[in-house]
Amino acid sequence: MSKVKYIIPALALLIALCSLTVTVEPNVASRLATVQALVEQGTFVIGDTQLGQYTCDKVYIEEEFYSSKPPLQSIVMAAIYYPLYHVFNITIDANLPIVAGIYGVIFGVVPLALLFYLLIGYSPCRALTDSALLAALLCICFGTIMNGYGTTVTNNLPSALLAYYAFLLFIDEKRDRFTFYKMGFAAGICASIAVVSGGLFLLLLGVFLLLRERVSSVLKFSLAALPPVLFAIAFYFHFTGKPIPFYLQKDLYDYPGTIWSHPTVNGDYNDSWYMYLFHLSFGHHGFYSMMPVFLLSTLMLFKLLPCKEHPYEKAAFFVLALTIYYFILFTMFTDGYSGLNVGNRWFMILMPLHLHFLMRWIQQYHRERRARLVLQICLAVSMFNCLNSLAGPWRESLYETVYRKFFAT
Repeated sequence: MSKVKYIIPALALLIALCSLTVTVEPNVASRLATVQALVEQGTFVIGDTQLGQYTCDKVYIEEEFYSSKPPLQSIVMAAIYYPLYHVFNITIDANLPIVAGIYGVIFGVVPLALLFYLLIGYSPCRALTDSALLAALLCICFGTIMNGYGTTVTNNLPSALLAYYAFLLFIDEKRDRFTFYKMGFAAGICASIAVVSGGLFLLLLGVFLLLRERVSSVLKFSLAALPPVLFAIAFYFHFTGKPIPFYLQKDLYDYPGTIWSHPTVNGDYNDSWYMYLFHLSFGHHGFYSMMPVFLLSTLMLFKLLPCKEHPYEKAAFFVLALTIYYFILFTMFTDGYSGLNVGNRWFMILMPLHLHFLMRWIQQYHRERRARLVLQICLAVSMFNCLNSLAGPWRESLYETVYRKFFAT
């Protein structure tokens, strides 16, 4: 059974590697356009690049086009592209599939592999044996849509990895003098590359530390978190005079030829808030309908809350609070269900956190026959959507296709 710990993750990563998406969608094109502009032209202006002209994920500032994506990840990507362009003469225009494939491995497959490593090695999964271990490994490696986003270039998997690493440091009882620095830096980078979801994670983690830890520990956390966050704020302020991300400034999308005023860009649903919340949770982009294994992790979170002396109590409270805040925030302030993609990638940060507590559920209930049956049913549906995402994350899911055909008005 010990070999299974290596075989199942290796199979999942091999499938993701073979499914790498080298076709460049607008989301990916926006990042690559910034990379190309920085390395080849020394500017953040993307209007003169082919990808910049193609992508719709751009903003218009003082008669120039810029990517709407947070800058830090694109700058790191530019550092990787620099030797490819200047040393190996590999260009984005002439060798786009090669460059996209390299970035797909670095920002897709590698973060997915590291998440598997952390979840298998540092969650309650490590205490499981035999059939319980097999079920746990299948949940981790084939139970979420994270696999599909391991085949492309986004900020979602890197931010999920950083958030989960910070979370593990948060719950670790064996702390050294650098723990809070590492926790803060990971959470700060997470917030700077995934501004809304990562920013909420950073804010809530800071509040929990303020309520539960010494002032000196909170100061260490804050000092490490501030540099990447301040860099992002300074970047936005430099270009717009406002310390908020480009994509939260709707007036920047108002330019000749923009598609963002078209009613079908964000899914043409025009849902009420309660229908939007339903589809975010149990509908065509549902966190729980697409990955019902998280129903079990959520039940485990509620079960642990009254256990004041349980070492997992504060971690359960944090993850449950973060989950609730995500649903409230994205219901109130977003539309479009994160765009044309399989599932809701905005909730990616929640996925490894819920997998962590799913391992606790398996550990506690796997010996019960009915519990095993429930897990098998939930896992079967989750694995189906995982494989669906591997066929390409930048498209409608089967759920959404069925909804459009039979239920949408």
